[in-house]
Amino acid sequence: MICKRNQPVAELKPVPAVRTEPRPVGKASGRVTVPPAFFDPLPDDVVDGFEGVLEPDRPVVRPARVAEARAAYRARPSRRAKR
Repeated sequence: MICKRNQPVAELKPVPAVRTEPRPVGKASGRVTVPPAFFDPLPDDVVDGFEGVLEPDRPVVRPARVAEARAAYRARPSRRAKR
């Protein structure tokens, strides 16, 4: 125990042993099913959305600009007293 003003603040414990054999694979076998439709191609409008193709009847949406002002980086006057 590590204490501060007679109150415990931390406890030291040994680190568990490092795994020596590889992790088992396939423990979820039979629990998860993937339907065959998962492997079907996506519709054209979904693919166009990923590729950034614009539709002619939709307006162009511009990304929002950040509302913060730009940082003004300029030399600050020295704080030293001039002698």
